[in-house]
Amino acid sequence: MRGWLEREALIFKARQNGLSDDPWVIARMEDINNQLLLARLWEIELSNLPTPTIDQIRKYYNEHIDDFKWKNSRLVVDFWKSEKPSTLERKAQELNRKRPLIPQPGALEPLETGRMELTEDSSVTPEIWSNLKYLKEGQVSKVFKVGEKFYLFQIVKKNEAGTPQSLEDAQETIINILKEEARAKKISEYPKQVINELQNKGQIDINISLDIKE
Repeated sequence: MRGWLEREALIFKARQNGLSDDPWVIARMEDINNQLLLARLWEIELSNLPTPTIDQIRKYYNEHIDDFKWKNSRLVVDFWKSEKPSTLERKAQELNRKRPLIPQPGALEPLETGRMELTEDSSVTPEIWSNLKYLKEGQVSKVFKVGEKFYLFQIVKKNEAGTPQSLEDAQETIINILKEEARAKKISEYPKQVINELQNKGQIDINISLDIKE
């Protein structure tokens, strides 16, 4: 509070001394204003860039397929977590049979569940990774103990290192690439478009002559 009060008091004193009309201040205020105008103009123009279409995404994917290969083996897994291994063993039976089992007394403990993406350098233990990497899509792991909790995994998707990513997996990366290309193109071409537009409307007249000496 004290710092704010001191600042406002100094600004008030500067205005009292007529510094709002000081040429040094005016010149710098104009420069700051121009910087803000340009920043806002680019913000508006670049926000209006169209989102890449699925045809553009597919075309880029097909032309750069070699760039979209998995560098490491990748697993997408669903997991269940519990304090009781018996609860997870029951869940494993359900997943393997593809149907729910009739609840047993004490087996209704709610399970924490989720989905994660794993690679060999992920935070899972070497034991878990070495077991999961040999499972096929849809298969269920054994129950693992990690700290005070127990975990169960099911393979949702599996990609070997060196194999191409699917269009679905590569789509987000391609969208970002195409957006950045469109952004760079806009930044490069937009100033020339504005100059041509203003010249055609007679709002500016640019006559540049260059003396080139060999």
